[in-house]
Amino acid sequence: MPIGSKNQWINILQPQRLSDGSQGTATVYASCFASVSALAGREVDKAEQIDQEISHLVVIDYLAGLTEDMKVQVGTRIFEIQYIEDITERQLEHRIFCVERGQNA
Repeated sequence: MPIGSKNQWINILQPQRLSDGSQGTATVYASCFASVSALAGREVDKAEQIDQEISHLVVIDYLAGLTEDMKVQVGTRIFEIQYIEDITERQLEHRIFCVERGQNA
């Protein structure tokens, strides 16, 4: 992917686990430029409420230690990581498939 297409500044958030097993405040694991594009959207009926989901593809330069339990922050929006690909398997670029849920979706 051309470097000029990575035009959005994002944060990769690392969730913090508290001693009681609950999640604490997430911390910034890394910040970088990325290409962010929407793939598909849908409405999900959950317990008599409509919930929105939008899937996104986020492309960044390779980032060692990136895992699916992290989240992607784009401005004030938070995306949950579903899957991470290293297509060439040469540690050049990560393709991160994410989903955004809720009112901001």
